[in-house]
Amino acid sequence: MASISYTKIRSVSKKLKGQWYPKFYINSPNWNNPKRPRYKDILFYYRADTNEKKKQNLHNQKLLDAVHRQLEEQYKGSEYTDSLGSSTTLKKHLLHMIDVKRGKSETTVSAFINLKTALEAFCSAKGHNIKYGH
Repeated sequence: MASISYTKIRSVSKKLKGQWYPKFYINSPNWNNPKRPRYKDILFYYRADTNEKKKQNLHNQKLLDAVHRQLEEQYKGSEYTDSLGSSTTLKKHLLHMIDVKRGKSETTVSAFINLKTALEAFCSAKGHNIKYGH
């Protein structure tokens, strides 16, 4: 599944002052660029000081949760499929992530290398085949 998160974007409209809307960040290692859809129709108040504003925030939080679930379902499995649509192994995926992150963050690369090493040690200790693809 692709990683899906959202951030709060302040509305710049004078009419909607004091409100924010969600901007999702959908990323998969198989894509060149992440998707960043905005949902400007789901508005939240920064300061919900009246019952009406609180109700709107509660209602829109339910909508936001539904959109998040829908996006998770829509992009389910996209992380473990290569661009040609065929399956890939976990080892290939980890090696790909190491290559993708190599120029960006050494701590992230180290984390992926440590994860790969730990998985190999676990598989070896449990008697599983550690040759899970190249």
